[in-house]
Amino acid sequence: MKPLTQKKIAEIAGVSQPTVSRILSGGAGVDEDVRERVMEIVNQNGYQPHAMARGLRTHRSDTLCLAVRRGRKGFAKDPFYAELILAVMDTAAQNGYHLSVCSSRTAGGERLFYDALFRSNRVDGLIILESLEHDERIERLREHRFPFVLVGRYDNSPDLFTVNNDNVGGMRTLVRYLFERGRRKIGFINGLPDLTVCQDRLLGYRKGLEDVGLAYDPALVCEADFGEPGGRRAAQRMLKESPDAIIALDDIIGLGALAAVKQSGRRVPEDVALAGFNDSLFCPHTEPSLTSMRLNVQELGRQAAEMLIARTKDSTLAPRQVLIPCEIVERGST
Repeated sequence: MKPLTQKKIAEIAGVSQPTVSRILSGGAGVDEDVRERVMEIVNQNGYQPHAMARGLRTHRSDTLCLAVRRGRKGFAKDPFYAELILAVMDTAAQNGYHLSVCSSRTAGGERLFYDALFRSNRVDGLIILESLEHDERIERLREHRFPFVLVGRYDNSPDLFTVNNDNVGGMRTLVRYLFERGRRKIGFINGLPDLTVCQDRLLGYRKGLEDVGLAYDPALVCEADFGEPGGRRAAQRMLKESPDAIIALDDIIGLGALAAVKQSGRRVPEDVALAGFNDSLFCPHTEPSLTSMRLNVQELGRQAAEMLIARTKDSTLAPRQVLIPCEIVERGST
């Protein structure tokens, strides 16, 4: 039986040979359905790149990749991602690197992306976001000894290169800030519970309550899907408990909470104070303007990119964990 070639894969999948080549090298700009169809053919037939191509893995591509777990719709409306991508891209360019950005909307698509990544030599290193409590991506990258930097936290593991916001400390500060302004029934709208960022901000919320002597009340904690509609639905549930303050996991969820509070006939901040997290560009322009915990996203992206570039140049570097502080920006909603 003749060995499978990229040309034959293209014929079977009904796509062009350059498209197959782009998918196998981990390149961006390919429809996720096409990527999954091609990789299914590859995996079923045990295709392996030519030995010469495999040997190129020792050479540099001068390209970094930032991999986003959410699909395109999940991050397109969140300015945090735009700011982070620009920071990474600028730092990469200053050091002579290109940046590729990839996203997967399904778990299967994500696995296929990493299969292609390990086969190729088109990317020197990877920056990943939104770690899970048990993250298959991180375990596979470790197994293949592929250079990567995590923006976030993973099981407090000392053998990883990570750059993270002070999510616990920032949330503790927000709770204390609201308490000092007379709020005694402070609710929290969280995100998906298996994401470490959500776990850390919930931990910070609970520690903040302990700091000021308030009891933790599970009825004052709601989980929300990411996005404004999810925040609005969660706030509608929480308002049945009559909180006098609400902290949202992020500003997009906070927008939905702001709409829900207004629709209920309550006043912001007189009846319910409201605070977000991330200090997104729109926060000064809501009505009232949204108090938020400002992240230094520029520094987050810069340090992640510089750390990854250093890793690609020296595989003997000792792992580092960098924690970047954040600060409250007070506005009309509190």
